[in-house]
Amino acid sequence: MRRRTSCLLAVFLLAARLAAAQALARPVNDDVANGRGLFQTRCADCHGIDAKGVHGPDLTVIFANGATDDRVFQTIRRGVPGSEMPASNAPDAELRAVVAYLRTLSPSTSDAVIGNVANGERIFSSSCASCHRVNGRGGALGPDLSRIGAARPRALLTREIRDASAVITPGYQPVTLVKTDGQRIRGARKNEDAYSIQIMDTREQLQGYRKADLREVIAEKTSLMPDFTADRLKDGDLADLVGYLSTLRGAGAATVAATATTSTGGGVTSQDLLDGFKNAGRWLHYSGDYTGQRHSPLTQITPQNVNRLTPQWAFQADTIALTRGFEATPIVVDGVIYMTGPNGSAWAIDARTGRQFWRYRRPNAPDLTAGAGYPVNRGFSILGDRLFMTTLDAHVVALDTKTGALVWDSILEDYKAGYAATPAPLVVKDKVIVGSSGGENPTRGFIQAFDAKTGKPLWRFYTIPNPGEKGSETWPSPEVMIRGGAAAWVTGTYDPDLNLIYYGTGNPNPDYYGAERMGDNLYTCSIVALDPDTGQLKWHYQFTPHDTHDWDSDHIPVLADVRIAGQSRKVVMVANRNGFFYALDRATGKLLVAKPFTDTNWAREIGADGRPIVLNEDGTKKCLPDFWGGTNFMPPSYDPALNLFFVTARETCVTYFGVKPEIKVGQTSVGGGVRRVADRIFDYGALRAIDPSTGERKWELRYTTPSLAGVMSTASGLVFAGDNEGNFTAVDAKTGKPLWHYPTGASIWGAAATTFMLDGRQYVLIPSGATLTAFALPRE
Repeated sequence: MRRRTSCLLAVFLLAARLAAAQALARPVNDDVANGRGLFQTRCADCHGIDAKGVHGPDLTVIFANGATDDRVFQTIRRGVPGSEMPASNAPDAELRAVVAYLRTLSPSTSDAVIGNVANGERIFSSSCASCHRVNGRGGALGPDLSRIGAARPRALLTREIRDASAVITPGYQPVTLVKTDGQRIRGARKNEDAYSIQIMDTREQLQGYRKADLREVIAEKTSLMPDFTADRLKDGDLADLVGYLSTLRGAGAATVAATATTSTGGGVTSQDLLDGFKNAGRWLHYSGDYTGQRHSPLTQITPQNVNRLTPQWAFQADTIALTRGFEATPIVVDGVIYMTGPNGSAWAIDARTGRQFWRYRRPNAPDLTAGAGYPVNRGFSILGDRLFMTTLDAHVVALDTKTGALVWDSILEDYKAGYAATPAPLVVKDKVIVGSSGGENPTRGFIQAFDAKTGKPLWRFYTIPNPGEKGSETWPSPEVMIRGGAAAWVTGTYDPDLNLIYYGTGNPNPDYYGAERMGDNLYTCSIVALDPDTGQLKWHYQFTPHDTHDWDSDHIPVLADVRIAGQSRKVVMVANRNGFFYALDRATGKLLVAKPFTDTNWAREIGADGRPIVLNEDGTKKCLPDFWGGTNFMPPSYDPALNLFFVTARETCVTYFGVKPEIKVGQTSVGGGVRRVADRIFDYGALRAIDPSTGERKWELRYTTPSLAGVMSTASGLVFAGDNEGNFTAVDAKTGKPLWHYPTGASIWGAAATTFMLDGRQYVLIPSGATLTAFALPRE
């Protein structure tokens, strides 16, 4: 299609970030008329005849946003990899003519302010702010006007205020829905197809509807915004209002955070987060609740009827991390699914139909370091009317739940030094808590808390201690310690009674070469318990001292009350990459249970001192689990009624080799690798059930190849899991008997199922490849 071969998609998104490797001379042949003709024949299909955007972005604002002629020229010439915009082989003169034409569309940034701006702001606050936002403050029913001064000249603003229905911004077209009982719902249309419609209603709630459930859909021609005619707004006041709007050319994220409104009615509260699964229509945490158990109380889908489960819809993303795809767990709130994906993308999706409400795109920096190697994201967290997300350039951002607009943007660390951020944040009280990524680079891992309202950093706990602190004696020198790794790139869990958060930590760096970092290398490959108010370390336990296998302990710590040796204990459970299952006292860190859940030859028991009794360090005696380990970051599940812990286990066979690496900031320094056995027929995966009271295996469902799919269980006695071949499977939680499966068509990599109730039906979601699929029982 011509749309896929000739649009300028993402010029607006990337032009201001593209670094010109070689500066071009400013175009001298400003043939505006020729550029207009070229644009209208080659570009208008995506960007509109007026360049204000259709499928592609609005190009009338790119120069006001800081782009230069040279950068726009280079973007058109090179295209945008991973998008619909290809490179162009048109002559330079034609591209320069297009650039010259686009420049004429940009409002001047040097116009003198006219009118009484202060009076204009007062008029806006009293007459417009209930529907329009400026720098995070105001309503969401109308378009955000924070940059309207850069996007619209005064004459056009004047016309649009006087005659609001003349041009209605896409995504804000008014519509009235008539339900079968006669109820009428009015709002702004966000999306529509032949079978469904998605709106923001006049209460500013995102709602999706199947047209089969509606009597009528009425597309209105009159804008939701009234016409401000002369009898309603005098000419002088109009001039003042336009003067104020002309000053709005965007504000930095710090300004937006400082001025943004707090949570509105209907937002998710801290009590909601504590309640976890209490509201059956919501999934509010990465693992469903603070415990990390990923065990839903829903029972509509049972072992007896699960074989009737059928796909309801599929959401197909247009961005994917090569060979991996979705790794996120969606957040579900009252009929809206909030989902993150690879390469800085995120969506709000109608839970009834899988149709999009809004999309957020964050352009990747062209010189990513760690983030370039794993361009994935593992999900949102939520509080109030804000969603929190990490980015590949090591930032933490807050987005508006209603619009996807950026509320604040805080730097976690300098990505050029080898850092990234991929986990779903953990929200505790008024804090957003995030761990660093980038342990394959010579970095120093940490866990950091931010203020949920402003994005202000509050505390940081380094997973590698400072010189002289406890744990520093396990490193040979400060120079080695300061780049020792221990990234915390998986979401933690929280015990509100103890007021402790639990996080796993990653491998030491270099990963495989340990000769120059002798010692246990605390707090790598460990679990740490921290005070969420201060970040103070309360206790730690190290699973793999002086690791040389890349066996991170970046797992979901699972909290539960378990009977051990006849006594009820408050435990934190971890099925570790080193092949052992552990249960620790979650108040003190005391080891209670430790037993292999794989056939690992590395060690078969833990000594009285809590340390593994290593039999085979490098696999030269008997081969060891590979660097993905006995399991990995994919979430496990725990059924408290059955007292069974479910985990995806991996059985592999390699030997390890360490090689002294060159240490350079921003570059990987793994220091070696593995050698697989000649015949990989012995490699396999399995869904295993473990008795946490003893560590004994109770049953397993074997997979043909090792899997990285996560697990979810339900109170009806089901376990949902997946395999590397893309099969999404439901099994009997008591026996492991397969009851149903669905071939998704792509490997389920790191993701796990979620479930919720909507319209009286239990839905189950699974991400796979670039697709999110929803399942439910047939309608009665």
